[in-house]
Amino acid sequence: MRCFALCLIRFYQRWLSPFKGFSCAYRVHLGQPSCSELGWRAIRRHGPWKGTGVLRLRMHRCGVAHRRFQPDELQDATPAARRMPAAQRGDCDLPCDGCDLDGGGHGHGGCRPSSVCDCADMASGCDWPSSKKKSETRARDRSTRLPQRRTPAR
Repeated sequence: MRCFALCLIRFYQRWLSPFKGFSCAYRVHLGQPSCSELGWRAIRRHGPWKGTGVLRLRMHRCGVAHRRFQPDELQDATPAARRMPAAQRGDCDLPCDGCDLDGGGHGHGGCRPSSVCDCADMASGCDWPSSKKKSETRARDRSTRLPQRRTPAR
């Protein structure tokens, strides 16, 4: 199991990480090893179960570092400017199964405006994040301690 986990991390480091377009926020902002490097060392040293626990804590801190140290122009930007690409943002796709686009079933030649409201169940059809979850994340981020930035030795 340990060998398999280490091989997966090396595969990620060699074949996926160089092509994804961004870097580990913890490594960039704090000058420490990346999350994948720490995960590899933790799994090698402590085994797959404890090593995964260490990696999970580090990835939480990496997310905090990303949110805390993002550039000022992104923090001050309007919500529309910070919006994720369409493939990543989880927009609501209304599951309107009752619509008949060719006009054969309803006799109206397509979806009625009222039928769109009937089939738009916001609780199950959307994966929008709740504002409660955002406020809990912000509170947890404030209480997370990050180390000081390492300066290179001269």
